[in-house]
Amino acid sequence: MTAPAIWLAVSAAIYLIAIFGFVWVGRRRIDRAASRGMTLGPEPVSPSIGEIWARHGGDTNVIFGIFFLALAFADFPLWQRAGIAGLAALVFGSLWLVNRPQKGPISGAGSFREAGTFTGYWCLAVLDWLGYLGIICFGTAVLVELV
Repeated sequence: MTAPAIWLAVSAAIYLIAIFGFVWVGRRRIDRAASRGMTLGPEPVSPSIGEIWARHGGDTNVIFGIFFLALAFADFPLWQRAGIAGLAALVFGSLWLVNRPQKGPISGAGSFREAGTFTGYWCLAVLDWLGYLGIICFGTAVLVELV
């Protein structure tokens, strides 16, 4: 039981780092734009615990929870469930980045900065989903071991 619990804590740390990474990048981008005389919008604030939990929606939490419980009861080893979570994080993180509302060029930025910004947001999006799915994957593993 100790291994899933440790990985559950690691997943929670990854999830929080990704969320606060988005806030830090947003503040940095707004400060950089303000130094050039541009206004981008309201400054991002760190979310509350309730906002963090509701971030992916209650139905999504239930669906993924049932999915990982089904995999556990179907005798998938933990490393396979973690691999599925990792691959799903790549897919969902990439889809989030493509469908995000504020996509578009940064005014006054070169193509190198655009590529760097896109890559940075992609890494944060994948980390966000990896932490989120890791919490559900390892959380269900802990529940299965308790039962």
